[in-house]
Amino acid sequence: MSVAIAISVFYDRYKRWKRSRQLRDPFEIHFLIPRVTEYRIDYYPQDDETHLRKTLTLPSNSEHDVMIRMVPRCDLVLNELQFGCLGEIESKPEPLHHFNPYIKEGEEKKPDRAQ
Repeated sequence: MSVAIAISVFYDRYKRWKRSRQLRDPFEIHFLIPRVTEYRIDYYPQDDETHLRKTLTLPSNSEHDVMIRMVPRCDLVLNELQFGCLGEIESKPEPLHHFNPYIKEGEEKKPDRAQ
């Protein structure tokens, strides 16, 4: 009987530990380099395979469609999505809009620009 209780307590603590680790880093995020047949990009060489990159370096003062792949590590409902960059404000990239090239009739959203 005491062994069953000990196993139950250990299992509950393990589940709490695993959940807290998932919430510290809830997404697996990569820059997506799609196959050449799916979508054309001009900042990275493409081939017949999809590539995932942890980092992506682009020239400053340029505009590129950057694809981001996010896979949640736990079940969640996403109501809002915010991205940020480290560094000085003058050197940070500015998102102009977002879109999904994998759907035929998607919606493209352009943020209100306060200037």
